[in-house]
Amino acid sequence: VHRSGRGLDDGSADVELIEARVVLEEVCGKPMTVAACPFGEYDRGALARLRAAGYDTVLTSDRRPARDGQWLQPRYSVRGWDTPDTLRAEVLSLGRLQRARRVAAGVVKRLR
Repeated sequence: VHRSGRGLDDGSADVELIEARVVLEEVCGKPMTVAACPFGEYDRGALARLRAAGYDTVLTSDRRPARDGQWLQPRYSVRGWDTPDTLRAEVLSLGRLQRARRVAAGVVKRLR
C-alpha cells in the first residue's frame, strides 16, 4: 500500500523510497531508476528525498505534457471517470488559461 509523498517522516520515507525499491529490484532483477508519486501528491520534502535516493525520473499526475530531459515529469494518469473523448479533449484542446493553471498548480506543489 503506497502512502502519499506529502509530509512523510524519515522512517516512512525510507520504507517507501528505499526498502520498496530494493524489493522491486530483487524481484525484477533490474535497477529501479524511475519513481511515481502515489496519488500524484508531493511536496518539496518528497522531491528532495527522491533526489537524494538517486531516482533519474519522477512522474507526477499533474495532467500536463511531459518535456524531454526533465527530472520531474508530469503525465496524464487515467482516472475512473475518464473516457477516450474526455482524455482526447484534455490532451489536445487545453486553452492557454487551463495550461497556465496546471503549470501554477505544479509550482505550488513543488514549493509547499
